[in-house]
Amino acid sequence: MFIQELSDCIGLSLTALSKLEYGKTKLKLSTLRLLSQALNVSIAYLGCFESLPEYSFGQIKQGSPLSTG
Repeated sequence: MFIQELSDCIGLSLTALSKLEYGKTKLKLSTLRLLSQALNVSIAYLGCFESLPEYSFGQIKQGSPLSTG
């Protein structure tokens, strides 16, 4: 999938995707879900979560591809 196709599929601009890629903006859970659906992979496959406690959706794992820190 090309970046433009991904942009169109999830409804984010190319600029917004670029900011996510380079860690210049925080990733929302809703965007993460859209990315995982568009790429046909699980959220866990994207490597963003260290743990998924019952009371939350987990914390962004440092050093993951979508980590902002």
